[in-house]
Amino acid sequence: MAATTKTWLNNNPPTEEDVDLNGFKNENNNLIVGSGQVLDTGDNQQTHKAVAHYAAGGDYYVDSGVANAYVLGTTGSQIAPPVYFSGMSIRFVAGNINTGASTVNVAGLGVKSIIADFDGSAFVGGEVTLGLNEAYYDGTSFRMMRIESRDQLSFTPTVYGSTGGTAPTGNFLGEYSVLGRVVTFSIHVDITNAGSPTGILNIGNLPYNIGNSHNIEFFVGGFNKIALGVSDILINATGFTTGDFIQFSYDKTNTGGSRSSISASLLVVGSIIDLSGTYWRE
Repeated sequence: MAATTKTWLNNNPPTEEDVDLNGFKNENNNLIVGSGQVLDTGDNQQTHKAVAHYAAGGDYYVDSGVANAYVLGTTGSQIAPPVYFSGMSIRFVAGNINTGASTVNVAGLGVKSIIADFDGSAFVGGEVTLGLNEAYYDGTSFRMMRIESRDQLSFTPTVYGSTGGTAPTGNFLGEYSVLGRVVTFSIHVDITNAGSPTGILNIGNLPYNIGNSHNIEFFVGGFNKIALGVSDILINATGFTTGDFIQFSYDKTNTGGSRSSISASLLVVGSIIDLSGTYWRE
């Protein structure tokens, strides 16, 4: 609360009004009770304990939302900040793993996007885990400080020709996990109908982007068999024979400091393609 202003008159000290004294007392008591303590006139350390409580865990919230839309509330009788402010930190254990772009509403202060701290990118799935999540407010969005998903998450890769035609059909399965910027993935493609794709066969729809790598080509036995796009791995299927096993890697720091990196292995057996490895997400 704001106290009234008092001045000295005729060398006499100002007197405190009851409203001021009671106001200071009430605010101090609210701080103590908000920290989970019971008021005790025999304990003259309760204010210190209350400050220590908020300093140690005042940024921890409880999630009651759903996947991709997290709703955070305070624990016990704690009081949340009245408005968002730059540098405000939050910690919470989510009730659901996110599956795409995500938002958070902290203590009813309003819905804000949650993005990756290192590049400000929107989430695609797996960044919010069932463990402890930590983020800070940058004045516009909450930036997740540590992105980690040790759980295997599913995605559906796409298979198609780079210049069109009829895409192959079959069973296309993908799994991935995330640790910071490193994505570990595995793809199993079982083509049941070869279709008639034209150009280079693409395996696409990988989570995130593989850096800024465009038209990076790998030559095996003098034949161009593999190239990388932003979110695709392009395979010149006509260059393979059944049983081919290829390992490939690429690492580069791009203009502006971003990084393109992938290390993977590819096995082709008849109509089945198995692809696995890691890449540095952009």
